[in-house]
Amino acid sequence: NITMGVANAKSTSEIAGIPGRMTKVRDAARAFMNPEFGASTHMAEVLLAVMKADPNIRAVINIKHDEHVDRALKNLGYTSSSFSLTELPKEAQESEFPMLWGIKKVVDESEKVPSIIVDKGGYGIEPMAYIFGESATAVARKAIRIAEAVRELKK
Repeated sequence: NITMGVANAKSTSEIAGIPGRMTKVRDAARAFMNPEFGASTHMAEVLLAVMKADPNIRAVINIKHDEHVDRALKNLGYTSSSFSLTELPKEAQESEFPMLWGIKKVVDESEKVPSIIVDKGGYGIEPMAYIFGESATAVARKAIRIAEAVRELKK
């Protein structure tokens, strides 16, 4: 999933995303819909939370997180901050978007918004890495570098 907001976005209707998921088809990422404003509430809420702390950040992409991605991040010299849904208050775990609590916690505890925030997941929640940047192109390029590093690790 990838989203980008207009400058100084204040609502999910000002964040464009791709409806549905991007899928691997013949070894390439494909989106079956065009981007639309208000299309991805989950990612839009994540982006809005970070944009409040750093208005220069206007885009986010999320990728599956596992031990290979973690090693790739280290090999590429990327730093990240993380949270675990299981460590959040019960109120957060039962909310509609529990990852927002974790994202806000990491942002509040950081001097500067991390360019990568890892959600370690929890019961029924897949671990994710949220990659933030100034544009959709920038976060997509970073995700591609990470994917290429993961592929090298798996050889």
